[in-house]
Amino acid sequence: MLCEKCLKNEANISVKTMINGVAKTYQLCSECAQKQGLFQPGFGFESFPMSNYLGQALFNFPFGSLSNQPKTIGTKIDKSVCCPACGQEFADFRKSGLFGCPECYSTFHDVICSMLDQIHGGHIHNVTQIVPHNIEVDKSEPLTEIEQLKSELKEKIQLEQYEEAAVIRDKIKELTAAENSDPANDIES
Repeated sequence: MLCEKCLKNEANISVKTMINGVAKTYQLCSECAQKQGLFQPGFGFESFPMSNYLGQALFNFPFGSLSNQPKTIGTKIDKSVCCPACGQEFADFRKSGLFGCPECYSTFHDVICSMLDQIHGGHIHNVTQIVPHNIEVDKSEPLTEIEQLKSELKEKIQLEQYEEAAVIRDKIKELTAAENSDPANDIES
């Protein structure tokens, strides 16, 4: 199969992209993959620069004529805008994939949101605690020790763990007896 980018060399790398929920697979030769920043000689984890991937591949996907998607990433920001703290321009970020300082995130906020919208379909992260439907949240007062043991006893009997249930039963008897003989519980009139 020929490379889909240059249409000359034999394709030896398969690249799969997911943009707005649409998956596409591209067959590339190693030269075109290297030009796109996806492949480095040796192609091990030690030679796969993530910053290069973010800086070049992010802005070059989809491959121009290979995709119907317009290349709108990064077009919402004036190219002359630079970070007031470190002086980095947006073009520098596009080349390296790295920001110069924490202030860059505020300076280039709009373009970051645009990129995340196109890559992930959104840029807002909602954190919620999900309580399963079959679990009831008990807002009543905490159970006494005897009530807790009675609950455990029922559970052990349902699970047919009779030896453990007998131990719990004996504890309940001891606590009940101690509670009944406690002089603090006796109210004299």
